[in-house]
Amino acid sequence: MPANLLHSLIQYTTVLVDERERVVPLASTAVFDTPFCYLAGHKLVQFNRAERDHFARYVRNGGFVFADDCNHDIDGLFARSFEAQMAELFGPAALVRL
Repeated sequence: MPANLLHSLIQYTTVLVDERERVVPLASTAVFDTPFCYLAGHKLVQFNRAERDHFARYVRNGGFVFADDCNHDIDGLFARSFEAQMAELFGPAALVRL
């Protein structure tokens, strides 16, 4: 997670933050032990069945996901494929561009 985002979480929220980086596979049940998830990349986002099930359950149970397209390209592969995965999981109106 970028240092400025981590710092803001600590300074402005009450979310418990582990300052050590911890990579948690989405297919692992360990994702349910984290209230905040940072997902970043620049390649194709394509969840397998376990990842899809965990992601949907995580979000529906109140987990917060911050998705960051590392290319900062609204129409790049990461953005398009992430949005497609979200539409598949939560319906076509699930995401709204800010």
